[in-house]
Amino acid sequence: MMFVSGSTSDPPLQTIIVVEDIVRAQVVQLINRGTALARQRGARYISVEDIMFLIRHDVAKVNRLSTYLTWKDVRKNARDQDSGAPGTADGNDIVDDPSASLADKKSAKPRRMGLPWKAQNMFPIPMSSSVVPRGSSGDQQADPDAGDDTMEVGEADVDGEADGDNFDESDIEDSEAQQIMSERLRNADLRTQNMTRDEYVHWSECRQASFTFRKVKRFREWCGLSAITDSRLQDDIMDVLGFLTFEIVANLTAEALKIKEKWESGTKRTTKNRPQTGTLFKLPSMDETPLLPAHIAAAYQQFEKPSTKQRALKKCGGRMRYNVKMI
Repeated sequence: MMFVSGSTSDPPLQTIIVVEDIVRAQVVQLINRGTALARQRGARYISVEDIMFLIRHDVAKVNRLSTYLTWKDVRKNARDQDSGAPGTADGNDIVDDPSASLADKKSAKPRRMGLPWKAQNMFPIPMSSSVVPRGSSGDQQADPDAGDDTMEVGEADVDGEADGDNFDESDIEDSEAQQIMSERLRNADLRTQNMTRDEYVHWSECRQASFTFRKVKRFREWCGLSAITDSRLQDDIMDVLGFLTFEIVANLTAEALKIKEKWESGTKRTTKNRPQTGTLFKLPSMDETPLLPAHIAAAYQQFEKPSTKQRALKKCGGRMRYNVKMI
């Protein structure tokens, strides 16, 4: 994961141990706080919305996670259709099938995450409510007390597919998440364009690295989930944890590379007048030094740095509340 995220050389074992400890601490914090949220709303099990609520301040990450879960449902529905599972149209596309019912078509569509802290999800609209505009013709009588701006509430409005919902704040969030993904793909393209075949095979194997894919049992034992929560986590939660652990490693590596470059640039300023070790026929070594535990620790401190509001409260004599931030 660190190699894919930008590290060009293999890190030492001590660096890997530090990264694993940080990832384990983040996962334990997520499960503990998610369990507390589930208990507050009277649920026995942690849901995907609980995990997303904990990272709600990182809008781009929430949007990438929603996209990941959406495509996961698309692949699952495609496998069900290809296998002719019960409830499908024997391999046919349910959405384009005219004989399929409305319920089957809705179930075939990818799941749309309804985040409970969004304004459009705070006020439920009854499915049976329908207001007829004033002065319209029909069997129903228009309400004389209603104003001229009365509009009809239909099923499309409830599902969030009305014309007025085509552009909202989610479009801005999509563009921000897309910008981050485009930047990662651009960096990956720059790194792989001059690779040989063997190097690219190694790159492809590193891109498939995951904490949870086909290693769920080992991941549970590694994190000690049995000691953290009594309930068994669902498969969707494990997929979300696998996505977030990759994000943690990627963010840590990117920040550690920035700190390493900053430290090395300061060292080069102080040693630029020193003679380079090398002869006429032997140039000095230009191999890049790997990421050290000090770089990872400095990157973690940068992520966990208190916000301006917390520091201001402490200066005024207040008590600063501190929670481990999600990377």
